[in-house]
Amino acid sequence: MSPVIDTGQTSWQNKHETYTQGLRQVLQAVNDPFGTGTQFERYNRTTKALRGLVQRAVREGARLRAFGGGWSFSGAPATDGYLLDTSPLNLWFPVRPGMIHPDYPGPRDGLYFLQCGNSIAGLNRNLLTQQRSLRTTGASNGQSIVGAMSTGTHGSAIDIGAVQDCVVGIHLIAGPDRHLWIERASRPAASDEFARLLGAELRRHDDLFNAVLVSFGAFGLIHGVMIETEPVFLFEMHRIRQPLDDRLRRVITTLDFTGAGLPGGNARPRHFDVVINPYDMEDGVYVTAMYQRPFRRDYPRPPQGGLAPGDDVLQFVGTVTDVLPALIPGVMTAVVTSQYKTTTTAILGTTNDIFPTTTTRGRAAGMAIAVPAERALETMELILDINRRDGPFPCLTALRFVPGTQALLGFTRFERTCVVDVDGTLSARTRRFYSLIWQALAISGIPYALHWGKMLALSAAEVRRLYGANVDRWLSARRELLTPELQRTFSNRFLEDLGLASSPTSDGPPLV
Repeated sequence: MSPVIDTGQTSWQNKHETYTQGLRQVLQAVNDPFGTGTQFERYNRTTKALRGLVQRAVREGARLRAFGGGWSFSGAPATDGYLLDTSPLNLWFPVRPGMIHPDYPGPRDGLYFLQCGNSIAGLNRNLLTQQRSLRTTGASNGQSIVGAMSTGTHGSAIDIGAVQDCVVGIHLIAGPDRHLWIERASRPAASDEFARLLGAELRRHDDLFNAVLVSFGAFGLIHGVMIETEPVFLFEMHRIRQPLDDRLRRVITTLDFTGAGLPGGNARPRHFDVVINPYDMEDGVYVTAMYQRPFRRDYPRPPQGGLAPGDDVLQFVGTVTDVLPALIPGVMTAVVTSQYKTTTTAILGTTNDIFPTTTTRGRAAGMAIAVPAERALETMELILDINRRDGPFPCLTALRFVPGTQALLGFTRFERTCVVDVDGTLSARTRRFYSLIWQALAISGIPYALHWGKMLALSAAEVRRLYGANVDRWLSARRELLTPELQRTFSNRFLEDLGLASSPTSDGPPLV
């Protein structure tokens, strides 16, 4: 059986059904089905097949993109050429001490090498068998590890960072005759021998690594990544309703939990978020705090059925239809109160227990804005004002917090980033709400960025205004690595609209 299979599809729809794309072919990559040889040998045979696919695309003048879970709302993976499903590429293994660079500063028993198609949900389960855990994760975990990394999926670990911030090495297929192992020079992770076993060119360069880290497929096919993990632990999760008073406002803007009135007292949670239902604020907003606890095998398992404790707002808002405007407040409140439960006692669980979900419920829309934490409340009020003035809209707002990223185009770019998620149903009304928010942000004076994998509207000029010199550094790294022909091969309309492609294209949906 060929390692690259023609599925027979000539159109593709993303997971959240925000667009359908006509294209040349949807292909699927698989590892050697006979499973002979070592993990490295099987992996390397797939590398050879992927390089052959790049050669085919270049020879035919076709564009080539890849996807894992198809989770992006945006057109990041879309193409009118070849679209490669990498979800069957799920080899994974711990990195042996002898393959770790002598100067690597982290724990030497926590590095894992992952093929690109591994899903976040699958990794949660697999790592648990090794008594390890991902350091951070989103709530809807159908994304592949590379898809989550490449679009900057953020999670809510307030002292760890987004998914890409746990990646320390990248295996990139940059052309038919070139593939590279890329790391930061300032923080090498793998030994030279590791790159040799992959047959890859070794590049240790901070700007190149930080460019490829969040690059939406623009540098080539990312076949594998090396990530940092940590020993398995338990979350102790609490969800309460709290008034949005001065005390909670201070916590949101400072992330100082002293006197916050949370169930964990003054302790600093590992995960913290605030969900606002604009139609039901009299009883307070929903505050979720998760504290890290030592793992023990006899912990009481979280209740099953319905929504798991880690399900994000997107999961259940997708069940609400775009009803008559007058009904939206009542419908939203009924759904939230029935599905987004508060806790009377602590819920314990591993990452796999708390964040198990890989599906969405209904046709959903999602948009996320990153702002400095000190401007989070101002951003929230801007959104609530639009809802009061021009609504109602079937959306909720959530505030989540992560440290800033080193990725040149990582949207969690502020030292203390608040990610403002606005999740709702996929409808004309919701799209209008998003457009009003984007327009208001552009003139607000609030520094911001938008999640590349969610719904967004950015011009090339706006990308340059928001990211400044990082755009030039990102483009310089791409030009240095790829010939003009390969830049075109790995481009699409998404990149063109953002001013990040080398030449005009016509494929893919627009950004809105």
